[in-house]
Amino acid sequence: MKKAGIMAAAVGGVLVTLAAIAGCGRDIGGSATGVTGAGSPLIDGSRIRGTLVETVSTLASAPAYLPEPARRDFSAVVEHGEARLDGAIIAHGRGLPRATSDVEFTDREGRRARLVAHAGAPGQALRGFQVYRDGQLLVDVAFRWQNLNGAWLLGERTLTVYDHGRAVLTHTRALDGASLASAGLRLPSLGGTGSLAAFLLPQRLEASSCFGEAAMTVLAASAVGAAAAGFIAAPSPATYLVLAGAIAVYDGAMDVYVACLDRQLLDV
Repeated sequence: MKKAGIMAAAVGGVLVTLAAIAGCGRDIGGSATGVTGAGSPLIDGSRIRGTLVETVSTLASAPAYLPEPARRDFSAVVEHGEARLDGAIIAHGRGLPRATSDVEFTDREGRRARLVAHAGAPGQALRGFQVYRDGQLLVDVAFRWQNLNGAWLLGERTLTVYDHGRAVLTHTRALDGASLASAGLRLPSLGGTGSLAAFLLPQRLEASSCFGEAAMTVLAASAVGAAAAGFIAAPSPATYLVLAGAIAVYDGAMDVYVACLDRQLLDV
């Protein structure tokens, strides 16, 4: 009974949070590219094919139920200089304007939120993204990309959920044997953009136009934490479905926030 109560509370909290995100009136699954068009290394209409492998594991204890790794073939079309799979970007030509973007703000509940996005260097693809609330790490995401003449094709995305400073669950999306049609490659034209943006972008989120996107990302991270808690407390296909949905929303919200950082270069 106790586990059932925890599960119901966690699932209810996730659904309320996801409804709140949807109520913001923003399309978190929409286009998230900041700099596209002639400068993109990807040509619209080219196609990426491969196999998507998804795995989930709990780090706290061995659950009574854990879904088997899921494998499925996919085909994604490049549109507006990027390709998506299940709403998440798997190939793009944009990089972070800064090597690291570290912003903080106080949310409507009076809690301090922090979002950290980092790449190896300005103009490079996102390597890691962390969301903190009141100093506690909620979600840490690590990316591994394959460089295709200036474009980036996702190799693996690993999302780790934390509870009071302890890693409790990981979810991994990996592309196996993925390839981009050679006709879809264009000579890159990314040089210098990231370095210029490093001098232009504001450091404080309060002065940024990305407050809404940041707030949604924090809400989505909190929903992932609640869904993970529900799944760990009462692992079942139903609670995993809620968890998978929360992760999908978080992936979309994070992507839109990172794209907003990129767009600031054009808005300055």
